[in-house]
Amino acid sequence: LIQETIPAMVECRSNGWCKALGLTGYPLEVQYQIFQITLEKYGDASIWDQSLTYCHFNLHDSSLVNQRISSDFSSFADYCYKHHMGLLTAAPLSMGLLTNNSTPHWHPANGSKLANACQNAATVCRQHNVEITTLALLFAFSHPQIPCTIVGMKNVQELQTAATLARRFRDIDWTLPGLTQDAVLHQVLTEVEAKAYQILSDKLNGPFADIWKEEHVGIEAEANYRSVPLYQWDGVREAHNFWKGIDGAEYEEWQWKSFSIAP
Repeated sequence: LIQETIPAMVECRSNGWCKALGLTGYPLEVQYQIFQITLEKYGDASIWDQSLTYCHFNLHDSSLVNQRISSDFSSFADYCYKHHMGLLTAAPLSMGLLTNNSTPHWHPANGSKLANACQNAATVCRQHNVEITTLALLFAFSHPQIPCTIVGMKNVQELQTAATLARRFRDIDWTLPGLTQDAVLHQVLTEVEAKAYQILSDKLNGPFADIWKEEHVGIEAEANYRSVPLYQWDGVREAHNFWKGIDGAEYEEWQWKSFSIAP
């Protein structure tokens, strides 16, 4: 990626064969590291036009805006904003976790405490006559720092549902100084939705309380491997396991190093 793909992408844009360059991937730290390496390599703060993240801004994981990415940036969203990169988010339902259905068998979090917590959250919503998918989408659409959320839909009914929810935001003045997500949610949530959201957001007793407190243990015997909060799955581990299964795959040294996240 660093030695071949990105240089080819830069050449394509320089020659006018494409208009913009973007990067996507699950672990925010990996995207950040690649951004930093390429900025150092090319010395051009405008090399990247946009970043697509997924599963890092939803009811159980808001690390996109709340987790410090380095000593200089309060979050990955802050990093993108200060580098003039467009920020897109996807998978507001956490790839199927935030629904009334069972966890997909292929999901990295299948069988985990995170999956169980999402099922408990769905139960809370049902007890208040609220669809957890509705609450999850409204949450994902409501942050002033996130201009674009990509929603996957498999039929016309889901499209109409998403459009109906999006129309709740028509009267929001996104240009207001100091506008917060809480202020937006106060305007768009119904009374019962607000009650369900209050329970899901409870850091002491809510369905996500335990996974917001605990962390995964480092993989195998790698003492330098970073811990991963239980409200996420280990995207780096998933990538390593994939590449270890490919004959002849080679690792760059940086792929195995821990990611230094400032407190």
